[in-house]
This record gives sequence, C-alpha cells and structure tokens, in this order.
Amino acid sequence: MDKYYIITFKNTNEAIAAEQFLDKKRINIDIVPTPVFITQSCGISVRVDVKNFQKIKELVNNKEFKFKNIYERQKQGYSLID
Repeated sequence: MDKYYIITFKNTNEAIAAEQFLDKKRINIDIVPTPVFITQSCGISVRVDVKNFQKIKELVNNKEFKFKNIYERQKQGYSLID
C-alpha cells in the first residue's frame, strides 16, 4: 500500500470549499469517504498523494483553507500529523 494523506473537515461545506480551492490551485486531490475509524464528523475527506503533499502543507501553514485534521496513511494504519 502506498503512503498518502487524508484531510478531514468539520462539515461538508468546509470539504467542498477546500475541494474548490485546491482545484483552483491546480493541486490534484481525490474526494473520498472519511474512514470511520478516523472520525465521525464530516463524511467526506480529501485524499492527497505524497507528491502533492508539500503544496498542501504550504497552504495549511498559510491558513489558506479550513480543515479539521490531517492523517498520514501507511501500512500500519493512520497517524494524526496535524
């Protein structure tokens, strides 16, 4: 299994706004169902590949969009990173 990141949100509106924002920035993401063992807040999340994560990290550091948490997915499971 490849490493990737999951960004969760407080609600669907935040998830949709983030998707639109990232699309305008031309950052390739996927909208995926939020794994229930991560959180039970918003039912949709953004999946980011490793190659695009640095761009996301810069936007997060600049507080350019709202999100709840960021998780890293590796073979052993999900780890909260932000």
